[in-house]
Amino acid sequence: MEDRRPKLVILYATQTGNALDAAERVAREAERRGCPVILLSIDEYDVSSLPHEDTIIFVVSTTGQGDTPDSMKVFWKFLLQRNLSKHWLEGVRYAVFGLGDSGYQKYNFVSKKLDKRLSDLGAMAIVEKGLGDDQHPSGYEAALDPWMSSLWSMLNQINDKFFPQGPDFLIPDMKLIDQPKIHITYHSVDKVDSQSSPNSGNLV
Repeated sequence: MEDRRPKLVILYATQTGNALDAAERVAREAERRGCPVILLSIDEYDVSSLPHEDTIIFVVSTTGQGDTPDSMKVFWKFLLQRNLSKHWLEGVRYAVFGLGDSGYQKYNFVSKKLDKRLSDLGAMAIVEKGLGDDQHPSGYEAALDPWMSSLWSMLNQINDKFFPQGPDFLIPDMKLIDQPKIHITYHSVDKVDSQSSPNSGNLV
């Protein structure tokens, strides 16, 4: 019987590019541990597919006064539908890392809202949400590093096939350079018009 390796789906929502940088860092560290990764902007993902995921990672920023990035608005509107039951995401495991600025009243508001909504819909958090702070001397990385360490450890406990040689084994960077990157775009006909230019004006 074929041994199917689990893939780690990572979705990011960014306004100025920081969440993309953080998501790429998470993806890179997962690949260094031997885990296949699918990295997507959240507006390229068909949100109706969410209940079919086993494990999914979110890296999202908060903009303005607690606003979602432009690329996340359609995704978030879908999640807020009242007809979604509290069991809609039952069986789905997730982790959230947020990027924000503690100088603002609604610090990391988007990641906190997303974490709560996913939980309300029946999904189970793998680790406590991570909150990156622009005000920290080391930036969001100060929270990202320990969050990733916890994530790798918990993923390995959930399914040791994520990291065939354990979460502490690292593939040398040079061996990753030539590996092809798979970029998947989901298309939904009824959302083409609404998503035709979701990032206009973004500095992504």
